[in-house]
Amino acid sequence: MKLAHRQHGDSVLNDSVTNHPDVAAALELLRPYQATLVEAARFYVKNSNVIRDPRKVEDVKAELLQSKADRFMRSQPLNSIAGSGR
Repeated sequence: MKLAHRQHGDSVLNDSVTNHPDVAAALELLRPYQATLVEAARFYVKNSNVIRDPRKVEDVKAELLQSKADRFMRSQPLNSIAGSGR
């Protein structure tokens, strides 16, 4: 009898979780990608800093271009930047 009650309780819990509107919607969104909710949650946690970054595209673009320019200048010999004077 205890086992029957426990199985019923477990099934009610499982049904209520999988029938939750958010769970159903999330699973539907993930279906074409054959991804699980756990995989989606792990991806979100891993990339949350990018997702929550409030910077605008223009700001990121300027930062990238400045970084590339800085890297280029560091890779050049000093005499080629200042001119060899010869």
